[in-house]
Amino acid sequence: MDPEAIVAIVFTFSSAVAIVYIVMSSRHRERMAMIQRGMDPGAGATPDPYRQLLRGMQFIAVAVGLGLGYLLKKYTGLESSWVYLGPVIFCVGVAMLLFHFRAGKRN
Repeated sequence: MDPEAIVAIVFTFSSAVAIVYIVMSSRHRERMAMIQRGMDPGAGATPDPYRQLLRGMQFIAVAVGLGLGYLLKKYTGLESSWVYLGPVIFCVGVAMLLFHFRAGKRN
């Protein structure tokens, strides 16, 4: 394998790990500061019950989009790997619209 490719791969993964570390450590410091001041770190956070619904709808939409992309590639003879991207984006958009209409009825 080309040394430049190895450097690019290592840089990409190490950047992702560094970003996750920075976010997690800053969140930890913030919570520790709240505890030192006598505040409850979980008092202001109210979980949204519809958040998991949105995430589930998005995962299902990605699966349906990948299935539609497979069918599109198989029956049309398109050889591009980008054939999968269009149906996935479309299905995720439809899922988000359905969620918007579902969540809008609760208000």
